[in-house]
Amino acid sequence: MHNQSYGFNSFEPGDSVEIVNVHTLLGEFAGRVTDTKRIDDYEWTVTLDRVIGSLDIEDGRAVENISATPSLRVANSYFTLVPTRGILVTTRRRVEIYGNIFDRIPMPAIHISDDVRGWYESGPVRDVTIKGNRFVECGSPVVCVNPETDRYEGPVHTGIRIIDNEFIMNGGEAIGARGVADVTVSGNKISGRHEAQPVRVDTDR
Repeated sequence: MHNQSYGFNSFEPGDSVEIVNVHTLLGEFAGRVTDTKRIDDYEWTVTLDRVIGSLDIEDGRAVENISATPSLRVANSYFTLVPTRGILVTTRRRVEIYGNIFDRIPMPAIHISDDVRGWYESGPVRDVTIKGNRFVECGSPVVCVNPETDRYEGPVHTGIRIIDNEFIMNGGEAIGARGVADVTVSGNKISGRHEAQPVRVDTDR
């Protein structure tokens, strides 16, 4: 738990949850909440509908409330004067980002992360479409897929489509992705100053 997140119950009976390895960001157990009990502002007992079995808790595990993950649609919007990233998104439900303009965002315009050792920024993506957007001199990589793993045992993010976008570059990469599978990159127009290989997709780290 992040030290700024306390004092409320993150789980309710009926919620679906997944226990995640904090190093690989891969799910190791899924179940449904049957009961919760408050111990104090920082600790709760959560009872599930099945026996977890043997997990090396000392090695680090987190629990994601799958029922609380949202879908997202961002369309026909204009992003500028943002000091960090344009959009940070990590949810396993459907994500659609289309028809937007990202104007000189200093960090990645779209960042798909996932981390459970720092800010606890939710879990994997499973269905993301980034289509028909215009990126003007944004930070590199402009579209960044970077799960914060420190041990690779398989892809974290899947089902990503980056299609028919326009990248006007001022250095660096247009698309950089690692820890992924089932990624489609097609129909994108890349101009300006950029790396010799402006699109990098690593499926094995």
